Amino acid sequence: MSWACVPKPEEKMAEPLCRYFGKCGGCTLQHLDHEVQLRQKLDLVKHATGIEKIEVFSGDGYHYRNRQDFFFAPTGIGLRQRENSSSILRIEECVISEPRINEAIREINSYFKENDYYNLKTGNGTLMNAIVRISSEGSGICFVLNDGSSRLKHAVEQIEAYAAKTKVDNIAVLYKDPDNSDNLEANDENFFVLKGAEYMAHKYLGFKFFYPIEGFFQNNHTMAEKMQEYCREKLSSYQAKNATLLDLYGGVGTFGIINSHSFKEIHIIDFAKKSIDAAKKNIVENRVHNASATAINAKQLKKIPFSQSLYVISDLNMLKPNAILYISCNPEQLSKELPKFKNYIIKSVAMFDMFPQTNHVEAIAELVLNKS
Repeated sequence: MSWACVPKPEEKMAEPLCRYFGKCGGCTLQHLDHEVQLRQKLDLVKHATGIEKIEVFSGDGYHYRNRQDFFFAPTGIGLRQRENSSSILRIEECVISEPRINEAIREINSYFKENDYYNLKTGNGTLMNAIVRISSEGSGICFVLNDGSSRLKHAVEQIEAYAAKTKVDNIAVLYKDPDNSDNLEANDENFFVLKGAEYMAHKYLGFKFFYPIEGFFQNNHTMAEKMQEYCREKLSSYQAKNATLLDLYGGVGTFGIINSHSFKEIHIIDFAKKSIDAAKKNIVENRVHNASATAINAKQLKKIPFSQSLYVISDLNMLKPNAILYISCNPEQLSKELPKFKNYIIKSVAMFDMFPQTNHVEAIAELVLNKS
């Protein structure tokens, strides 16, 4: 199932706010009114789930992103060009990003003017990415460098000089193998901090969460908190004080920790060790006494002894829990996975517009075990 947001003749168009619209490869829906975007995304989720009645959660259409991964260009940083993803379009602002990210863009551009940048076409060069992040408790940049470059020392010295001048709170460096682009897992051998700390922090629903400066954390804080609130409401309705909550692919433990009061025990599972290290830190920070965090592959779940009364935040089918909150950022994949849950009934579905101006959308399907 493929999808593109194409307006009907009667639908309302919009004037794009971005000066790079049509040139930049991101934000391809700025020409459509936000309500049109929501309607078409809603149609997509309805088609994926087969459910007509869907709750819709949305927020501001612009200035929402708290993380952007920029590519280095010869005279600054930018994003991939539209229809030419190996070329980088240098930019001065990104209108879907929080204002502090745009401040960082302009600062980086003013400092990194002659760059030994990594050329996506040739595979040569050192400076690859600048991961810029904003939270309620600070700001951070992780510079990603080509591990195979012979000029790493010069690049690190350049970043050190920048770190000494910038107002950004946390500066880190990550060495990356371009031939293994899917692996951004940081460890002691390929990651180090030049300023501040390796973790950033943000609060959801009164809970404080640390997360790795280079690692996964939701990119839209406002919508992520709405999603957390929605899941808490769903899970608290099950009267599961003697049950176990399994937060599978749980990252730094946000869902598990926020819902720890509603369950006897919480198991946070993720394959990324550094995320699990942060989850353990977050368990202590939030004084949660009934939660554990384990770094294992999901295929090894049968090694963990769970109670018979099990509730899951994931896409799990193997253990036959009483209920599953399946959180998906890919409705196309969701439509393929849901039929596999033959013993479950879809009780409810919600849509979260995490990424306005793009064709990405998140959905949550609440599945309950059909005990009959």
